[in-house]
Amino acid sequence: MGIFSRILGSDSRGMDIKKNEKEAQKNYTKANLLVEMGRFDEALAEYDRSSEMWDKIGNYLSENHNEERALEAYRRSAEARSSKGGIYYKSGKYEEALNSVDPLLKIAPGSSLQWSNRGLALFNLKRYEEAIRSFNKALEIDPELAGTWCSRGSSLMELGRYEESLESFDKARENAEVIEFRFPRFTWVPPTENKELKYDVADACYLKGIALTMLGRYKEAVESFDEALETRPDYAAAVNARKKAISKI
Repeated sequence: MGIFSRILGSDSRGMDIKKNEKEAQKNYTKANLLVEMGRFDEALAEYDRSSEMWDKIGNYLSENHNEERALEAYRRSAEARSSKGGIYYKSGKYEEALNSVDPLLKIAPGSSLQWSNRGLALFNLKRYEEAIRSFNKALEIDPELAGTWCSRGSSLMELGRYEESLESFDKARENAEVIEFRFPRFTWVPPTENKELKYDVADACYLKGIALTMLGRYKEAVESFDEALETRPDYAAAVNARKKAISKI
């Protein structure tokens, strides 16, 4: 499996790489299944076991001067820790979520989605300036992340910077799609990057409408809410926000 498939049998000095790799992957797969079953405490323990095993493999390979293979093992360890972040995030444990994603960024600093996850944790900790910096980093790497643009715009709104937020929501709208299944806003993205996970254009239009309302630009706000409702007619928040904006005209 992966680069370790080239390592055969056990080393004369001790570690059976293939056996330990299989065990680490088994723990990781089991953890994912436990998450789907809602058994989060058990999943956390399995992610820990997986991470510890990958670290052990990485240390062994590093000691034996296989740095490239060691780096891959450490990346897999960080991936398991980042998966824990999704559980912490869903549980409202945002500090723990933040701590779980940082190790992965040390191994894979070019992961736009993990920079975005970092920003989400900071956003929920109300550390908005820091969140914006993380979102900026994510968008430097991949400027087409619609959800990250929306999260950036939301952070700016929390700071009262409504005019600045409009550009972020426009960027989100450009890169979003009309989709039938919607992930909630501020969704923690799994460590395995999935380009199929799309952001709904209705949310981008709704958030832009909120920013325009805060700026007193009510007619434009209504237009944004209308656009949101064109793609999602049952969007209750947009319906209510539209009524309030109309009452101000």
